[in-house]
Amino acid sequence: MTTSTDDSSRFLEYVAANYGYLVGHLKAFCMDQHYPWSQDIFHDTILKCHRAIQGKGKLNDPTEKGMENYLFISYKLNSMRSRQYSSVTKREELGKKAFLKAWYDFVADATGTEEKVADDMFVDFAAVYLSGRAEREALGGGDLTPEEFNLFRMKTFIPRMTYSDLKEKTGARGIRGKVTKVRRWLKDHVSREEVEAAFSDMFNEFENND
Repeated sequence: MTTSTDDSSRFLEYVAANYGYLVGHLKAFCMDQHYPWSQDIFHDTILKCHRAIQGKGKLNDPTEKGMENYLFISYKLNSMRSRQYSSVTKREELGKKAFLKAWYDFVADATGTEEKVADDMFVDFAAVYLSGRAEREALGGGDLTPEEFNLFRMKTFIPRMTYSDLKEKTGARGIRGKVTKVRRWLKDHVSREEVEAAFSDMFNEFENND
């Protein structure tokens, strides 16, 4: 439970009070998503987040869940900037780019190293952002259901996941229609401009807090 009134101090209090949980949860997340785990990058991310929140003056979502999500997304961006990629992660990036191209006509056209890193970061951020929007809609009792979101997440972000694999793993019916429903909802309700604005906001925070 945090007690400070300003978001930057509340963030540090939250991290301190939940440090063991956050480390364990993030390690499990990295293992599941094939991201490298680094204690140094984690600590660096905490400091960058704190400075970024101080600069903005507030968090977009000041709840404890919002702070956890902010820290996790920031860790992924920070990790990607360190260029710690595995071959599995590269395959996942190709899948995410295919997803974004299909629904947002995203085409990476960077040529320099820094631009390529920014493009890779955008792909990863956009995938997380869109998945988060769909998840909130599903868990909030909106147009999507938790089952539809889970099927969409597995089909979209697990490498080489086929509809047959999904049926075998989940036993669900009408899988293709449920996955398509989530994709259509995202395209109808989340514009590319919204994703780019959110990414630019966070990316600029990290660039300005090195």
